[in-house]
Amino acid sequence: MRCIGGCDGFSLALHGLRGVAVLFVLVSHIGTGLLPFAHHGIGKVGVWIFFALSAFLLTRGLVAALATQVAPWRALGAYFLHRVCRIYPLLLVVLLLHWVLGQMTAAELGWHVLLLAGHDELWAIPVEVAYYCVIPCLAVLARRVSRLLLHGLAAAMLAVCVGVGVVNPEIVFSNALDLIPRLAPFLLGSLLALQVSGPQWLCSRGSGLWVPAAIWVATMLLHAAAYRGLSSGRFPIEWAPWLSLGLGATATAGIALGLQGGPLSRVLASRGLVFVGRVSFSLYLTHMFVLDAFTQVGFSGGALRGWSALAVCMLVAAVGWHVIERPGIAWGRLLGERLLGVRSVG
Repeated sequence: MRCIGGCDGFSLALHGLRGVAVLFVLVSHIGTGLLPFAHHGIGKVGVWIFFALSAFLLTRGLVAALATQVAPWRALGAYFLHRVCRIYPLLLVVLLLHWVLGQMTAAELGWHVLLLAGHDELWAIPVEVAYYCVIPCLAVLARRVSRLLLHGLAAAMLAVCVGVGVVNPEIVFSNALDLIPRLAPFLLGSLLALQVSGPQWLCSRGSGLWVPAAIWVATMLLHAAAYRGLSSGRFPIEWAPWLSLGLGATATAGIALGLQGGPLSRVLASRGLVFVGRVSFSLYLTHMFVLDAFTQVGFSGGALRGWSALAVCMLVAAVGWHVIERPGIAWGRLLGERLLGVRSVG
């Protein structure tokens, strides 16, 4: 068996899956011109993939850290340090730019820094950070209670999530900051992380996964079409909680398939998707500045506008990654290692 992207660390396929997620958002916001058919109104499909993937990676990492001889408070402290250094450097720059451009007041800027508000596409950041506080609870419980009890608790939380969505279906895919109606992708990603045991999960199973890969792609496209129908009003809003649950399950299945190797993993681990995945946070936070600039200069409509906007978005995101994100991640890793009492290698 061969390893996909290395058995120790971040699988390249998961970078690629993150690239797929942000492309859903970007393609949706560009709206026309990239493809020969309408492709707006599908952005939250990508956000749901982000939610499931973040939950999987962070839960898996924290569970592994708590399983070492390091004091639990040190592992939890390093976990939160990593999150702050990963999110805030670029987020603060983006918020300041919104303020300078007159898109939010100084008071609104403060609320956004405290993650108590979410301007347009920034709504997903407070929601995800709220789940960062749930992950330590699950990770600690995973070491202290039986798997059956943990799964029962997760099932109860999923039931509450769906129930809230049934009562208030319009909130599920809105830009509100409520976590509970969006718990499905997060919980399913965390549950997968709690099931992963041993490096075999990161190894290729050969070419026997063509059928599951084809089913996954078809299912994801069907969910995207269903969400587009929901967002355009062609499908009833009452579908929202069930569509959220289905999207969360599909995104989580994509993570599992990516880790297992085979054709889907090879596609996701391609150089282009891995690059997009690496700069995905910058791409998510900065792409609207680029698209707004294109609109303001009157460059709108057609394939030339779509592909030009995509290229500029990628360039801006790459700069953001190298200048802001990457140093922030390095500082978070250094501070975390000092808190854990380990020495960085390399």
